[in-house]
Amino acid sequence: MLEQHAELINDIRVRAAKVLESFFFEPNDKLTREAISGQLNILLGNMNELEDFTVLVDESNNTQERIKNNELWVDLAIQPKGNSQFIYIPFRIEPKEKEKMT
Repeated sequence: MLEQHAELINDIRVRAAKVLESFFFEPNDKLTREAISGQLNILLGNMNELEDFTVLVDESNNTQERIKNNELWVDLAIQPKGNSQFIYIPFRIEPKEKEKMT
């Protein structure tokens, strides 16, 4: 299934990453998460290849511990047209120091 939609998934990853770049130095707060959600909803809503999608960027995936660690988590679930299953695409913005540790 994923092979059939590899180009679509890659396109979404690239385009969503560009949206998220503009939020790199913003605080992980409700206003920022709502702005990210709004922009990603517009992006995905304009993609004719999608039957349905969900953008999750709220307190459920951005816990107090993640906020304290300067992390921002964004989860996308997309359903390409003609497909009954959703495909999960996670995004994680983390401090550079942490990336070097992992």
